Amino acid sequence: MQLLLMLLPSVVAGFRQDVVITSVSDEESYNLTDLHVASLHSLTGDTWPGGVATLAATRMALEDIGKRRDLLPGYRIVMTVADSMCEAGRGINGAMMQLMQPPVKMMLAGVSCSLTAQPLASAMLEWNLVSMSASATNVVLSDRKTYPWFFRTTAPDTKMNPARLKMMEVFGWTKFATVHEPEKITEDVLNGARKNNLTVLTSEILTEEPQLQVSALKAKDARIIYVAAFQPFSLAFICELFKQDHYGPHILINTMYWWDPTWIPTSQGLTTCTVDQLMQVMDYAFYIGPTSANTNDTISTISGETNRHFDAKFLEYFNGTWPYGSDFRNPAYDVTWAMALAFNSTMTKLQSTNDKIPVDAVTTMLLDLHISRNLYSMMSIWAAIGIIQSIAFFIFNVKYRHNRLIKMSSPRINGLILAGCVLCYSSNWLADVEDSKLSHSTICVSRLCTFILGFSLAFGSLFAKTWRVHVILTAKSLVSVVISDTHLLLIVLGLVTINASILIAWQFYDPYEIVTTYLPELKVMGDTDDIVHLPMIHSCVSKYNAYFSGALYAVQGITMIFGAFLAWETRQVKLQALNDSKLIGICIYNVAVLSILGGIILFVVEDDLDLSYGFSSGLILCGTMLTANIIFVPKIMSLKHKEEVVGTVLQPSVFKQKPTTEQSSLTIDQWTQTPH
Repeated sequence: MQLLLMLLPSVVAGFRQDVVITSVSDEESYNLTDLHVASLHSLTGDTWPGGVATLAATRMALEDIGKRRDLLPGYRIVMTVADSMCEAGRGINGAMMQLMQPPVKMMLAGVSCSLTAQPLASAMLEWNLVSMSASATNVVLSDRKTYPWFFRTTAPDTKMNPARLKMMEVFGWTKFATVHEPEKITEDVLNGARKNNLTVLTSEILTEEPQLQVSALKAKDARIIYVAAFQPFSLAFICELFKQDHYGPHILINTMYWWDPTWIPTSQGLTTCTVDQLMQVMDYAFYIGPTSANTNDTISTISGETNRHFDAKFLEYFNGTWPYGSDFRNPAYDVTWAMALAFNSTMTKLQSTNDKIPVDAVTTMLLDLHISRNLYSMMSIWAAIGIIQSIAFFIFNVKYRHNRLIKMSSPRINGLILAGCVLCYSSNWLADVEDSKLSHSTICVSRLCTFILGFSLAFGSLFAKTWRVHVILTAKSLVSVVISDTHLLLIVLGLVTINASILIAWQFYDPYEIVTTYLPELKVMGDTDDIVHLPMIHSCVSKYNAYFSGALYAVQGITMIFGAFLAWETRQVKLQALNDSKLIGICIYNVAVLSILGGIILFVVEDDLDLSYGFSSGLILCGTMLTANIIFVPKIMSLKHKEEVVGTVLQPSVFKQKPTTEQSSLTIDQWTQTPH
C-alpha cells in the first residue's frame, strides 16, 4: 500500500521511465529476466479517473503472480505506467513515450478508457503488440477484423442493451429518447428499437451546454430517457432537466454505469445545481450495469482467493472506501493475470525432430558477390605473361634499334606500342575480388583510365605508323616526303590528351557512385530451405555516364575506322620485311572485331560478374597479345634468319594517276635517310 501511494504522485505528473511496478521486488530478482510491459491508467482528469482503482488491482495481481513459482519461472514482469486522463491525445503520447524508450515493451496492458483504447488498438498493429483493457467498453472495439490484437476482460456497453429493451417490454413502454456523447454508444439501442417496433422520439448529442437537448426532449414529451455519457456531461444534463422542470414521477432516466460511486461530493464543481436539486431528478433514475465479480464466495479464483478476500485486500489500499472506478477492479486484476498466463504459454517447449526447431519463415541472407578467385588468378597470370613478353620485346627493340630492319619500323613508336600493351595488361589486375583493399569506385576509375590510356598509346601508335605510310604513298614526290618520329609522337600524344581530358572531366564533374543491385535469383542453402541467399553486386554509375562513355567510344571508334581505312589503302605495299604496314592493318582489323564482339557480349552478361570480367579481360588480353606478337615476332624471325633487305621498298600503288619517274620508287637508302 505504501509503495502505491508513493507511486501515484509521480504517475500523475506524466510518464516517467523510473515509475514501475514489478511482480518480484528488486531484492528478489537476482538471475531473473525482466519482461517489460507498458500500461495506461486514467488516473486524473474529469472524464473518468477510474485508473486509480484499476492500477491498485493491477498491483495486487502482480504481487500474487510473483508468489507463484510455477508461473513464469526465471522471469518477472516489469510494468511502466502512464496517465492517459481518458483523453486520446494524452493516451497516445503516454503509450508512445513508453514504447519508444528502451527496453523493448512486449505488451500494452491496462488501457483503462475507450477514448484511449480505440486509437491505440489501431496503432499497435504497426508495432506488433497486443493491447489489453479492463475498462474500455466501446462496442467498436469488438470488431475483430479492425482490432484483431485488442483484448479486454469487461463486457462492451452493448451487452446491457438486451436488458434495457426487455425492461421496456415488461413495462409496456414503446417510446423513448436517447441522449449521448458524440460516440457510437447508442447505435445498438436504436437498432434494437427498430427490430422491436419501438419508437425513438429523438436522439440528442450532449454538449457542455445541454439547454437545446433538454428543450428538444420537452418538445417531444420524452418520458423514458436513455443517457449514455460520462459523469461530467451527465450531471450537467440532469441539472438542466431540473432547471427546465422536466423531471418527476412521470420522467424515467436510465443512466450508464460509468459514474463514481461517490459522485455526490464531487458534483459541486461540475454543475450549478445543488446536491438536493440533482437528487430530486435522480430520485426517478436507475442504471443497468454488469457485475464482474463472482457472487459465490466459496469458489477460489486462479489466484487461490475468493472474491470476498480480494475485496478486503482492495479496500485496504483505500482505507476502507471504494474509489472511483472500483466497478472495474476485477477486470483489471484479470487483465494482469491474462497477460502473465499469455507470457507463460509462450514458454511451452514444443517437441522437435532431428534436434532442430522448425522456423516460422525463410531467413534471407545478403550475399555480396565478387569475382571468382580462380578466374582472377588465371587472368592475372595471363596478364603477367603478356607484360613479361612485352618487356622482352622492348629489350629486343632497344638492342636492335640501329639494325636496318628495326630502324625501318620506327623503334621509338614501337616502344609506345609496348607501353600501351603493358597498361592494357595491367588493367586486368584491377578487379572486384573479395578482401580487396581498394574501394569499388577506385577500382572502377583505375581500370577505366588504365585501359583507355593503354589503348590510346598502342592503337594510336599503330594508327600513326599507318598514316605515315599512307602519306608517303599518296605524295606527289616520294623523295621529298619527310615525316619524322616526332610527327608520329605528336599524333599519339594528341589522342592520349583527348582521352585523358574526357576522363578528367568525367571524374571531376560527375564522379562514380556505387549502386548495389540485388539479383532476382535466390540460391537456396540447406536441405530444408530455411536459408536463402540474395546475391547482390556493386556497380559504378554516374548521372551522365552515357554522355562521357559515348564520347570515349566515339573517339576510339573514329580512330579505329580511320585506321582501318588507312590500312586498307596501304594493303599493296611490297617487301614486308622492311614495312609492317600489312601487319599493322591486321592488328587494326583484329582490335576492331574484338571491340565490337566484346561490346555485344558484355551487354548480355552485364549482371554476371565472372562472365563479365572473364569476357572483358579475355578480349583485352587476347587483342593486346595478338597485336604485340603480330608486330614483333616477324621482325625477330627475320633477324634470326638474317634476311637481307634489297630492292624497292614502296610502290605507290594507291595513285589514281599514272606515276612519274620521280614518283616511281624509294630505295632503302633513301628510306633510312628519311627522318623518322
